[in-house]
Amino acid sequence: MYLAGKCRWNKARINSKHGYQDRQHRQREKKKIKKNKKKEQKRREERKKRKIQPSKGGQDRLTCQKGSSS
Repeated sequence: MYLAGKCRWNKARINSKHGYQDRQHRQREKKKIKKNKKKEQKRREERKKRKIQPSKGGQDRLTCQKGSSS
């Protein structure tokens, strides 16, 4: 009985230790994801701006693509 209790206690202690590390890791991952989302948002906006600018023909590139594909 005593040993079983000891094992259980050890397991709990180990789990709690790892739980702390996992939480830290998860928080770091969340921060990374947030940063990446912000960067991606900026990139998307830049791409949109570039696409909307008129090409040499004086038409929007988007309309040109639509016309050529159909």
